[in-house]
Amino acid sequence: MHYRTRTLQLLEQHPSLYEQLRKERKLFTTMKFLASQMKIRHLAWMEQLSQARPGRSPSQINLEAFEHALHEIKISLDLMGPQVEEEAFSLDAAMTYIRSHMPAA
Repeated sequence: MHYRTRTLQLLEQHPSLYEQLRKERKLFTTMKFLASQMKIRHLAWMEQLSQARPGRSPSQINLEAFEHALHEIKISLDLMGPQVEEEAFSLDAAMTYIRSHMPAA
């Protein structure tokens, strides 16, 4: 498997995160870390699926395990990504929201 290549492709699907990591010069180290995590999870899933489904072919188990590992990395990237700008409150909006939800003194 080409874990680094696939991980880089996933990072590119998150342009704001990709650009932030690139600017901070953390893109390569993050990609390497995520690729190593993907490999670890892929191997763990292969072991688990091999025990759970002994009649399946090794290639089927390998593919299914990779899909699970890939899904886990996608979730990690979604959690790492910065907030969508439209969803972020301005300070004034946040203060207005807090004040409107505080009990009267």
